[in-house]
Amino acid sequence: MWEQTRDEVQMTLDALKTEVQASGYSWRKLELVLNLGNGYFSHLFAGRIDLKFRHIVAICEVLGLNTHDFFSRAYGIVPRPAESIRLQDLRPLMHEIVDIILTERGYPRAAPEPLEPLPAPEEPGPAAPGSAVES
Repeated sequence: MWEQTRDEVQMTLDALKTEVQASGYSWRKLELVLNLGNGYFSHLFAGRIDLKFRHIVAICEVLGLNTHDFFSRAYGIVPRPAESIRLQDLRPLMHEIVDIILTERGYPRAAPEPLEPLPAPEEPGPAAPGSAVES
């Protein structure tokens, strides 16, 4: 059992290396962003400290990864396309959705379109009997 656990931890560490290298982050910058001690990753990859799940989640968050997608790739499971979308990829779509909703509710778009001319005001009708304005 311990052998299997070590293999799974090693697969996770290998996946972390791959994702961090692909992200363009340096190990030191990631340590600083996550408020980890200097040399945390060196100690981790040398086996001097244990990998913590909360650190995996935090690293995924900084890299803009969904943790499910991270573990799916680490274990060789091909994620469905909807699961592989990164948060940063969704932001423009979310802005567009919010813009559409606001427009449907009558708010102007962020980049206003030309306004259509307003219809001419209606002629006032006859005053109702007993109203303050009588002829």
